[in-house]
This record gives sequence, C-alpha cells and structure tokens, in this order.
Amino acid sequence: MQQGQIKISVIISVHSDESCVRECLDSVLCQSLEEIEVICISDDPGCEKIIKEYVAKDFRVLLVPEQKESDSMGQRQELKGAKGEYISFLDSDDRYPDLDVLRILYDKALETGIMICGGSLSTQMKSELPETQNIHKYTFVRDEVISYRDYQLDQGFHQFIYNSKFLKTIGLYFYPRSYAQKINFFVNAMITAGRFYAVRKESYYFGGKETNTVETEEAQLDFLKNMQGILRLSAIHRLKALHCLIVQRLSQTAITKKKTAQISKELINALKEVEMAIDSSLLYGQRELIAYWHNLQNMLMSFNVEVSPDKNTFNNKIESDRAALKKDTQSAAFIEKGKDGQYPLATVIIPVYRVEDYILECVQSVCHQTLANIEILIVNDGTPDRSIDIIRPIVNKDSRMRILMKENGGLSSARNAGLEEAQGEYILFLDSDDFLKENALELLYQKSKELDLDDLFYSAEVIFENDCTGNEYDRYLDYYQRKGDYAGVQKGTSLFAAFIENKEFKPNACIQFYRRSFLVNNKIMFCNGILHEDNLFTMQCLLYAERTSYLNKELYCRRIHADSIMTGKHGIKNAYGYFCGIKEIIETAGCFENTLDENYITALIYQLNVMTDVAANFIKGISKAEIADFLKKCNFDEKIMFFVSVHKVAQMKQEISDARKSENDWKRVSDNLIKTVNAKKTENRELLKNKRNAEACEREKNKEIENLKTSLERLQTENKNNKMKVAKLETRLKEQEEEFRNSTSYRVGRIVTFLPRMVKKIFKG
Repeated sequence: MQQGQIKISVIISVHSDESCVRECLDSVLCQSLEEIEVICISDDPGCEKIIKEYVAKDFRVLLVPEQKESDSMGQRQELKGAKGEYISFLDSDDRYPDLDVLRILYDKALETGIMICGGSLSTQMKSELPETQNIHKYTFVRDEVISYRDYQLDQGFHQFIYNSKFLKTIGLYFYPRSYAQKINFFVNAMITAGRFYAVRKESYYFGGKETNTVETEEAQLDFLKNMQGILRLSAIHRLKALHCLIVQRLSQTAITKKKTAQISKELINALKEVEMAIDSSLLYGQRELIAYWHNLQNMLMSFNVEVSPDKNTFNNKIESDRAALKKDTQSAAFIEKGKDGQYPLATVIIPVYRVEDYILECVQSVCHQTLANIEILIVNDGTPDRSIDIIRPIVNKDSRMRILMKENGGLSSARNAGLEEAQGEYILFLDSDDFLKENALELLYQKSKELDLDDLFYSAEVIFENDCTGNEYDRYLDYYQRKGDYAGVQKGTSLFAAFIENKEFKPNACIQFYRRSFLVNNKIMFCNGILHEDNLFTMQCLLYAERTSYLNKELYCRRIHADSIMTGKHGIKNAYGYFCGIKEIIETAGCFENTLDENYITALIYQLNVMTDVAANFIKGISKAEIADFLKKCNFDEKIMFFVSVHKVAQMKQEISDARKSENDWKRVSDNLIKTVNAKKTENRELLKNKRNAEACEREKNKEIENLKTSLERLQTENKNNKMKVAKLETRLKEQEEEFRNSTSYRVGRIVTFLPRMVKKIFKG
C-alpha cells in the first residue's frame, strides 16, 4: 500500500489493561476500509508486547512510545507524521461497533467535502455517560449537515474523523492523556470548522469510563488553563450552551472547594483567569451557575484578589478577536463548501393556508433574491385550496425549495415545523400573503454577519389590497416603521426597553432576522394553538438575545386585506392568545431573577398592562359562562388566572363602559330637557313679545280710531257747515234765477233758443 493511498490514520491511546487492547485493535484492523494506518501510543510494557505482535502481522500497525507534553497544546509527533487524509482517535478500552464505520465516515466526508464527519454513539453504553442531560445530542436521527452552534457539546470527539490537512493547517494537536486538552481540541476543531456532517449510524463504542479526575495540582492547572481557553472562545462566538456547559464542569470539580491553605498561588492565578473569562451575560437563566460564579468571586476576594478588575478590557479583547476572526482566511477555508457548494446562509419559512390569490407573488419574491445561497421551506399547513398546485412548477425547477406537508395546526405549528427542518445560518419567517423586496435577504445577512447579531429588526412597507381597504385601515399605513434611534448593537432587554419608551414595540415575527442557532440553543419556538403568537415569540427573543440591532429599511411588504387575522373579527380566541403570551413571558422572565435591570422590568410591566388591556377589550360583554365553555380544555390554574386577570379587567372595563353609557344616556335626557325648557322659554319670550306688539298695535289702533273719530266729527261739522252754505247758495241762486227770468235778456234768449226749432217745423210742414 502506497503512502498516498492511506485514507484514515487511526491514533490509539493505549492506557488500559491488556484484556481490552486486542479487542480494540481487532475492531480497527477488520474494518472494510483497508486503506488505513494504526498508530498506537503506549508506554506500558505489557500493552506494548501485544501491540508488537500486531505490528509483526500487519504492516499498517505502528507503535509510538509515549512522549511528554511538549508545549501548551501538546503537539504530538505521531499526529504530525500521520499520513491519512483523515484522522480518527480511539482509546484502547473502546472499539468500533461494526466493520463499516470508517468506510461510511470516509465516504460521507469525501462526498460532502466537510472537514469533520461523525456518527452516533453506541446505544449499549449511553447510560454510562456523565452528560445525561445532553444524551440525545450524542445520537443523530438522520444524515445531515449540523452547525456547531446547534450542537455545542465539548465531549464525544472519538465519534468523529477529522481532515488531516485541516488539523495541520490550523496547528491543532492534543495530549491524549489529558482530559482537558481532549475537550479543548474538540471545541477548537468544531468552532473552526463551523459545522460537521452527522451520520445516524453508530460509529463508536465507549467501553470504559472517561478519566475526568483532576486531582493533582498539575492536572488542575492543565484543566483550568484549557477551560479558560474554551470559555474565552465561547464568549467570542456567543456560544451560550457551551459556555454554560464549561462553567458547569468547573462547578463540579473539587478545585473551588479546597481549603484556603491547600490552594497554591498558581491555582489562584489560574482561577482568576477563569473568572475573568466567564461572561455572566451568557449565564442568564442558569441559577446554579450564577451562584457558582458568585462563590468563585467570593473565594478569590478572600485571597485579596480583585475579581473581574477589567471586564471592559476583556470585552474589548473579545471584540478584537471577533474582528480578527473575520480576516482569518486560513480558518474560513474549511467552512466554505459542502456537497453542492456552501450551506444555506438563510432559510425562509413560508406557512401556506388558503392563500391562492397571493402565494405566487410571495414565492417569486424569494426566488429572485439577490442572495442566492438560501433555503426556501414551504410548509403546507393542510391548505384546502390550490395554493400548493400554483407554486409546484416553481418548486420543481428550484433545488433550493422544499414543500413540507403537515395537517392543519395553525400558523405557530407551521412555523415550528419549518424551524425544525431549517439548515440555514439565519431564519426569516414570511407570511404567504406578503412578499420581500429583491435585496432584502442580502442586506439583512450582511448586517447580521457584520455585527454578529442574534436578532435583527427591520421595517416593512404596507401594501393595501384596494382603495376600500386603504380607506378603512389607513391606521396601518406607517405602523411597521420606527422613528426612534436604535443604532448600534445592544442587548435584547435594552432594545425592548427602548422600543417601549418610544412606544414603537412592533412584535411581528416576520420583520426580524434571526440567527438559527440562537433560536435552537435557547429553545425559542412559537406557542402552538394560539392567536397573536408573535407577542410571546418576540418578547422571548429580546429576553434571551445578547446582540440585537435595528436596520431602518423597508425590506418586507406587508399586505393588508379584509380577511386577515389582523383585520378580521376579534373575540375570546384573541384574548386567550394574549393571555398565554402574558403567562409565558412572566414565567420566562422569572428564570432570570435579579439579572434584569430596572429599565427592562419597567418596560415589561408596561407592555404586560397593554396586553392585558387589549385582551380584556376582546371579551368585553362576553358572559362568564361563554368564557368558561371556551376554557374547558385548559387546566385549573389557567382558568383561574384567566378569570382573575383578563376577565376581571374586562368586567371592570365593561362596568366603566356601562357607567359611561348610562352617564351619556342621562346626559342626553338632561340635554333634551334643557333644550325643551329653552325652547319653551324662547316660545314664551316670543309670545310675550307678540303680546306686547299686539298691545302696541291695539293702542295704535285706538289712537287711530280716536283720530278718525275726531276727523269724522270735524268732517261732519264741515259737512254741516257746507250744507248750510249750499243751502244759502241754492237760495241765492234761486233768487238770482228768478231775477234773471224776469229780465229782458232771458226772454230774448228764450226766443233765440226756440226760433230755429220753429223754423225747422215750418219748413217740414
């Protein structure tokens, strides 16, 4: 077998009794993958005798005498000289479960191009592991790529094979007898690689017990030194679960329980370095670990050691290391490519239910994103319409898309189903009646990576379905925008307090961009079976998040239409959704005890009051019997809490509303009476005025009558006088006429008058 043909170098640390060595070597040499070399490290004469027998029979076996640790990382000559493409580690009291382990791991590693590949731990010995709380993580349920952020264990490195070039390039070695350096080796390899390929097949049988004792001072110093390094790494990369696990290991050792006289100056200095490396912000919610940290501080202060004297310097060092990490091209080279390129940078989860009018635009907006390396999970939540049929042709053409089928369970269960299947580094939830702007994912990913964020908030543009919807719901026009200044990176609790202070807390899960490992490690999921689930989800994210920020860009298009949850009819289901959010966030926040500052507590109380008020408004006027009927499936505690909190507030609000209504009714009656009285008064004034006018008219008429009477009397007098004058004139006229008739002129005139008449008669006759 030529040197270049060696595929795996198996390095065996021989430190057990002779009875196990043969079984261990046989499990290796009988592997179906024959292109291997077996490097045995031993300083035990009895074991060496057995190994030499195998060396004589199989040229692939090499015996390397035990060497002392040469430096801080225990650089081993046998690891430097390993010729295999991959390295595998084995203890002599352990073995491989079957003959195909190395072949399967090698083939998967070669196929995917990933630097680390491993299988499950043998089910025969799980009960013997000390990590019982994480036992499920030692077993993989399917073959898949896993991000170390989602794993965060520090043991079990025997289950994996490691790319030899990868280890040598980053200069990673370890001393096989050092329990602490095994942990350090494994964590450094995993963090640098970033991810590994998991095979569900069992790849390792743990036959003995791990020698975890750190009894001697030399072992204690080695242990503390390695734990301090891992604490620092986990703080730099914000690996909360790993950080807590290491602090737990420290708390379980006897180092901090020693009497004062038994602790040397070297141990005190080592403990001081460990205490400085503990990031208390990563211990939120872990009461026992926080108590251990305080005890460690008290112990150091008893030695007149100033605890955490320069946390700012330590934090600045972490930020400096993060910046250097981004420029570390050597490490980045081993995180890049899997089977078909890079692993997804982001996963978009789209729940689908009765959205056939909108789903096509939604899915197309994700397919056309400028960030191409993404995963698109479409969760069919048992939709009865043609939504899935409409988008199936697109799904069949785009390898980035998958349709997950499930029974109808609501928006929360659909999102959770997508979250469980997601592989992307970041997560975005997209409602299927909305859509994204073309560069949304690219901008969100760049910002999140640049600032190393757990949760990034951003803005949305509101799209009204039609003019009628716009007129009716115009209050939502700028609802998803914020005017406050939230620049920079801050803890989630601080950002929450700032949102509340500015009255700009928008608990919409879709306008946030999440680091997937942050959600997984903190077990943050949507509460199934309730409405308004975004309230609780967002508040939990802000409670746990160490690094959050806000991007003031409208990258999400929120469609407002008449039949959505937001605009539809509200009732007891809506109130119950708010109630569940209130109950759960109180329980979650209670786990953090005294670690929450006053600003957050004040903001939380304010928001809980708002949520209670909204929930109470939903059930105003609903009878107690109707509410009890709805809550039949709830347990006793929930029923009591609902009635004494939300329902009680609703009753008070209803009473206030009824009182105000009664007051308004009486006010209306009073106003009507006042109007009637005023009308009567006005009418009386008019009548009085008319009466006065009538009396004035009467007086005028009487006066006029008197004047007329006076005029009549005067006229009568004048008439009488005129009659007398006329009589006198007539008498005088008669006298004059008599005189005239008797005159000659009258007689002549008579003749002249009758003469023509006489002449006419004569001629006629």
